[in-house]
Amino acid sequence: MIVSRIPPTRIAQLWEQIEPFLKDGIKFAGDDYTIDQIKVFLTLDQWLLVGFWEENNLCGAISVAFSNMPNDRIAFITSMGGRTLITKENMAQFQSLLKSFGATKIQGCVRKSVARLLRQLDFKERYILVERPL
Repeated sequence: MIVSRIPPTRIAQLWEQIEPFLKDGIKFAGDDYTIDQIKVFLTLDQWLLVGFWEENNLCGAISVAFSNMPNDRIAFITSMGGRTLITKENMAQFQSLLKSFGATKIQGCVRKSVARLLRQLDFKERYILVERPL
């Protein structure tokens, strides 16, 4: 599988293929953002879109928002969907791509089943996120 950035100029052409993968991932995100809002952030190049390709077929996608902290540049996974994305080889390519954008850490909010899978790739549970509307 090949892991590569999908540039904003290609999003409109590939959106019918991309949308189901990202939509699958945000169904667990509550009301943080909609699929239309993700598309806007991606096409404006405010978020990064990463595609997972097998023989020129898109097999999955991950959207990433970057934030700068005092000691790190965080690549935060905002949505992820597809088949067999979380493998050692795919994650190595994904991490290399994120490093090329200056990231020093990957973070994301995931379900327990995904957390178990990611622990096999040296991800660690850092904290439990809580929230309350104001």
